[in-house]
Amino acid sequence: MVRLIKTEPDFGIEENESAVITDNEVTTTVFSGPLLLPEDKKCRVFDIMGRVVTPDKMKPGVYFLEIDSEVVQKVVKVR
Repeated sequence: MVRLIKTEPDFGIEENESAVITDNEVTTTVFSGPLLLPEDKKCRVFDIMGRVVTPDKMKPGVYFLEIDSEVVQKVVKVR
């Protein structure tokens, strides 16, 4: 028997598109391609295990963006 559990709404994101999903606390950005970070701020990217990730080596997955020592955004890389 196979069961499918849907945990997130269908965002309808096509490859090479991005979308911003907002809740009351943290904005989520879904993207493919490189992650663009502000150059004038101190930025770090963390995986879901809390490890620092180099933005140009990100694989598809869920990450958190810290800007100036505050986690401000969840990013989801697809493809």
